[in-house]
Amino acid sequence: MECKEHKHILENDIIEIFKSYYDSSEELAKKNQEARVFTDHKNAHIKMVLSKTRDVIKAIQQYIKLGINESKTDKIPFSDNIKSEVIIAIALLHDIGLSGIGYTFVINKDGFYEKDEEDYYKLQSIDCNNYSQVRINHGLNSAINIFKNRENLKKLGYSDMEIDEIGVVCMAHFISTSGLKDVNSKIDWKECFDRIDSAINTYNNDHSDFAISFNRNMLENDKYLSILATEAFAIRLGDVSRDSGPNMESQSGEIINIDRKSLNNEGGSVDSEIEKAVITIGSNNDSIIFQKSRQVHVGEQNIINNEIFINNDGILTHKITIENGNSAPKCTQVAIYDHMRVLASAPQEKFIVQIAFNKSCTEYAKSSYEEFRSESMTKYHNIVVALPWD
Repeated sequence: MECKEHKHILENDIIEIFKSYYDSSEELAKKNQEARVFTDHKNAHIKMVLSKTRDVIKAIQQYIKLGINESKTDKIPFSDNIKSEVIIAIALLHDIGLSGIGYTFVINKDGFYEKDEEDYYKLQSIDCNNYSQVRINHGLNSAINIFKNRENLKKLGYSDMEIDEIGVVCMAHFISTSGLKDVNSKIDWKECFDRIDSAINTYNNDHSDFAISFNRNMLENDKYLSILATEAFAIRLGDVSRDSGPNMESQSGEIINIDRKSLNNEGGSVDSEIEKAVITIGSNNDSIIFQKSRQVHVGEQNIINNEIFINNDGILTHKITIENGNSAPKCTQVAIYDHMRVLASAPQEKFIVQIAFNKSCTEYAKSSYEEFRSESMTKYHNIVVALPWD
């Protein structure tokens, strides 16, 4: 059997095993208004993420061959020892936690996660009517769902260790809830493992007849942490590298339409740009009322292509192509910030963010993107922003 054919069969087998989770995610989106207008995280998205994640892995492997990648002090270097079958599972399963079933961390009045007397983090059942809660905890619940399906994945040829690897990287793909702010930090990986252990403890207390497991001992060493750091960074950048455009699908399967002529392109802020914007969903053109959703769709639909490569100076370069730099620059820049947060989660590495525009920018737009460059490079010291007029 050819390698490509084998990978295609494996992808189909994984999707079939976890079909109920994908279906539940879409059904939840049809019942919940906030979920209805959420960006698409269904079949097309996960397959795009798989392709983009592979591109990131290839770029990192080229980077390592140049001899630039090395450990700095106690930081974890990237690895070129990445299994394609593991990447397939990570990419296809990283969003199954959006099904609305699972847990959320208990937060105290000061905004910190609470712990119990045994030093486990406290968790409680998720409220599927609160979609922000579903979204924020979906990395955690993707990991739990993977561990629940351990035997099914073993039938596809994955080892217990690989399943633990897949689960923890799916947890790690969501920066805030995972505790993994820095993919190259041993301290942050310990925190991520602690949170998974806490979730499994809670799950097993609630389901004593169907206990799940996670063995961190085999993963918590320099060699494997290097693999995990590479995979976590790759899935994060692959996930955010959404090639978009007009009339994209939402999580409910409906079309999001933006009348870009109704945007105030020189409003100077996100709120001003979209204050009177006509942004609708579905065949009935229902108005989208959630301000965050309005901003996200306006910004993301203006980003039409994402690439990762090594430039001539041996620097990892992330190229983002904008359809129209004059259209809602502030909303578009917020969308680009999501990419920068991912690059900043590997702070020991240096990156170039190369921004391209399919249409010439006005002087106003150029000034806006110059201001954005200054702000972002001040905030993220490992990133250099390149603009076409440099």
